[in-house]
Amino acid sequence: MVNVCAGKRFFPQRRGANNMKKTFLVLKYELTTILTRPSFLIMAIGIPVATFLIFSGVSAFNRRSPGQLADIFSGSETMNIEGYVDAGGFIAQLPSGTEQLLKAYSTEDAARQALSQEDISAYYIIPNDYLETGEVIYVRSDFNPLAGEDQSKIMDWVLTVNLLGDENLAMLTRQPMTLHQTSLSTEVQRDEDNALTFFVPYMVTIIFYVVILMSSSLLLKSVTTEKENRMIETLLTSVTPLELLQGKIIGLGVAGPSTPASWRGWEP
Repeated sequence: MVNVCAGKRFFPQRRGANNMKKTFLVLKYELTTILTRPSFLIMAIGIPVATFLIFSGVSAFNRRSPGQLADIFSGSETMNIEGYVDAGGFIAQLPSGTEQLLKAYSTEDAARQALSQEDISAYYIIPNDYLETGEVIYVRSDFNPLAGEDQSKIMDWVLTVNLLGDENLAMLTRQPMTLHQTSLSTEVQRDEDNALTFFVPYMVTIIFYVVILMSSSLLLKSVTTEKENRMIETLLTSVTPLELLQGKIIGLGVAGPSTPASWRGWEP
């Protein structure tokens, strides 16, 4: 529509381009503010650098002392001889395959002496009230709880066999059935044995959660800060609320995923 007044023509102002320009200015301001914020730089750069330094230090320590760090967390791969003191007389015989790994002692003093002489790596004490409490005392000379996990399964198997009185029956209690599945569906089934089948959906969900949570927290913090220092009142005199929110949402929507993207960029 064209208005004519005193021989002059007045064209309506093109507000669309002006609105986009103001939205772009708000977007540019938000991105500049967020990308130069110390907390954002720590999240985007500090965490990958700290992770790199930690893994570099662990690798350097492992090169100087090969196998020492792995032994702390996993223990030795060889099976050591351990002793046991059966105070309640629950172990009548050792199952097949465990005779060379366990050695019986009549008293705790004898087992402690064998441990001090390094004849055994550790020993178990099975008290008289084992059936009531289910507790077994495990004694070893070094503090490494993870290293003794596999060895303790041997004593667990020995007690199970002796309490049930039959090795085959004890085996059935560990694995009561062998299930064979047959699918009649023509669709391609997921490989349930693959660990990625379980972890990938969870990892994708966590990544989306982190991105959405970071973007929303940035938007809330930006609006709260501008409200506290009364900057938002000054902004609303030059831009409309729609232009302000459009610029903030687009800018923070870009800044939110930038932190996970920067972590991905640090990978080799």
